[in-house]
Amino acid sequence: MSRSNPNPAGVSRRKLLGGICATALTISIAYGSIGQTQAATAGGTYVVKAGADLIRAAKSGSGAAFRSLLKRYIDVNSMALFALGKHRKKLPAGQKSEYVALVEGFMVHTLSQFSKKFKGREFEVVNSRKSGRGLSVETKLKFLGGKQQKVTWKLIGSGGNYRVTDINFQGVWLAGLLRSSFASIIKKNGNSVPGLIAYLRTAAPGNSKIKSDFKD
Repeated sequence: MSRSNPNPAGVSRRKLLGGICATALTISIAYGSIGQTQAATAGGTYVVKAGADLIRAAKSGSGAAFRSLLKRYIDVNSMALFALGKHRKKLPAGQKSEYVALVEGFMVHTLSQFSKKFKGREFEVVNSRKSGRGLSVETKLKFLGGKQQKVTWKLIGSGGNYRVTDINFQGVWLAGLLRSSFASIIKKNGNSVPGLIAYLRTAAPGNSKIKSDFKD
């Protein structure tokens, strides 16, 4: 009795395995692309929500509203540590919590000072893409009368559980602005991070160098 040929087309085992691997790779790439698209969409949704709360805080002009905004959406800890730059290792462990809290207060006062710049109508997502370990979301802040302002958000996280690690407004990154301002203050205080902390305890944010970096 003759046996049936399990490979009637005469396809070699090597070619068969190659075809299976190629198919698996194609499916993997497709699912990876879908995953990135879903993450980008979720990031855009998160930013629209954060932007709506930013507009509400700006219209209220309340420091408490901006503080609530920061606690809900912003990774203040990461931004505060980034702002120290090369001086980060000089931050005494026992003063880290106070430093981060002071940076939060500094940001609250600064945002309150410039609240009128965020009194728009809505944020519209222009583009959302993967950037490093996080997402970069480009938006337009729309104002009544047709004026628009580009605002870019950097996010870290996944599955809709995001935190904002930086914001670019009028071409200025907030975290970078904090870093350059703090570097100047540290230099004036003998390259001392405790000197910066002492400054943040007493400084009026309206007198900071941040004021000159935003356009009227």
